[in-house]
Amino acid sequence: MAPSGQRETRRIPAEKVSEKTVGLELRAQGALLDQGTSSAAIIQRAENALEVILTERTGFRGVDAFVLPERMLGAAKGRFRWKKSPEDPQVGLAGRHKRFLTDWNSSVGKLCSRSTYLSFAVCEALAAPLPGYAAALSEAGGDHKPMAAETATFNLSGESGTGRTECARVASSVVGHPDGFSSWNFTPRGLVEDLAQHNDVLLVLDDFEKCIGPTSKRRTDLCAATQAIPEGQPKSIAQIAKDGGLPAHRWSTFALSSSPKPLPQIAAELGHTMSQGEIARAIDIPVPNRASGGIFDRLKAQGWRRQLAAHRSARRLKSGLAATYGTLFPAWIAYLQEADRTKELLRYRDEFVQEVCPAGDSWDRRVAEKFGILMAAGRVAVDAGLLEWPQHWPMRIMKTAYARHKDNSGTPADSAKALVRKIANDFNNPRLYLSVDTKAEAHFGTETMGLRYSYRDEDVIAVRDDMLTKLTGTVDTRRAFDALLSELRLVRGGQGDRNTTQIKRACWIDGERCVKRRYLLISVEALERWR
Repeated sequence: MAPSGQRETRRIPAEKVSEKTVGLELRAQGALLDQGTSSAAIIQRAENALEVILTERTGFRGVDAFVLPERMLGAAKGRFRWKKSPEDPQVGLAGRHKRFLTDWNSSVGKLCSRSTYLSFAVCEALAAPLPGYAAALSEAGGDHKPMAAETATFNLSGESGTGRTECARVASSVVGHPDGFSSWNFTPRGLVEDLAQHNDVLLVLDDFEKCIGPTSKRRTDLCAATQAIPEGQPKSIAQIAKDGGLPAHRWSTFALSSSPKPLPQIAAELGHTMSQGEIARAIDIPVPNRASGGIFDRLKAQGWRRQLAAHRSARRLKSGLAATYGTLFPAWIAYLQEADRTKELLRYRDEFVQEVCPAGDSWDRRVAEKFGILMAAGRVAVDAGLLEWPQHWPMRIMKTAYARHKDNSGTPADSAKALVRKIANDFNNPRLYLSVDTKAEAHFGTETMGLRYSYRDEDVIAVRDDMLTKLTGTVDTRRAFDALLSELRLVRGGQGDRNTTQIKRACWIDGERCVKRRYLLISVEALERWR
């Protein structure tokens, strides 16, 4: 009631609505309140008078409101309520939060410096709302280019025990609880509802090896998901909804999944050959094997010390995810809502595309643009101070992820050919292949591939066996690589049933003196003939 006795409307910013402050705020605006009226009663009375919109679709509602199952962001507070129970196992964990962003950055965020893959997962979670963000700005009257022509599913493939699941948990921790996964086992309608409940929110799928059922069902599930996620509303699924008298849904999101083998290889084993278009929508990125540290590919240690360091990093990550989660995404949405960020996002996206494929064809640029959106999200978050990473880090890790996708976008035989081609192109680079006196000790940097060496009076390049293990990534690719070298007759030496040769000379790797390292000896003359 106003001093004049007439009813008046008082507006209070959402951030000031609490049981401790609402009464004080109303009195500061000149409102007369009955003696003893509590703030809680005022809030309850206001909620009863408001029209609340029930929803089961996450994401932007205009630019200033964002819906999550357990948390309304910005102007969505008080205007929307989640229709389904927060205990829904598929979506109830999105929006949960624990502790503060500084805690997440000092534990989980810090460990990203050891892993291309953890950093990639964080960037993808931040990129998921960007297409919807640009669309909301356009609807509000702005003239904005689309952030992406289509989205994609990024799939991390590799052997068990390499940390693929931990990447999924980190991605989930950006938005909510780290265990907020969705299942590969779904009906067509269930897939539609799950995607609508991840509109503008990263869809994290569990490992494809958990997809059970006959071959035909698994093939259908794989094809349906990889088609539905980027298209927003596939016609086939929309028709199922229409025939069943169910409401139609739309969505915009990216997805992160994992599998023991690359998705094109799994599809082939299930009787389906993925087209180039499907590969551009289901983008596979191989994870290094356990011997190379798995997802912790940026550790400095080598050999067994690297595996030990990776194990310790995984334990620290598990502790960090239990202690803090769900704090980065609300801060990111708030930053996007403060001002129009599309120009800087598009500029960073285009910089990435120009960096990795300046003369690429339309298909290469189509794939690179999707990586570029993720890089742009990470870089803008760094610029905003939300991620405590160096400014160059998003570009660096995204270039690595893109290169690994390109090198392994075909069969293991294709990947083996790409690696041989890389060695043939690089062996004259003195930074990658050191030319040293036979009695001198070699000092290897983190990118040093090996030595220029004389073996039985023949000029060879001695490629470090540990680097080959890292570059081939999977057992199948290493076998294909060794078979190709034998077919081309490029290898010299070899001891026992191995292609590699032990060279009895000392070398230094990350400050540690090593002797009797194993190398793959490749004839320079034969390699030049092949090239």
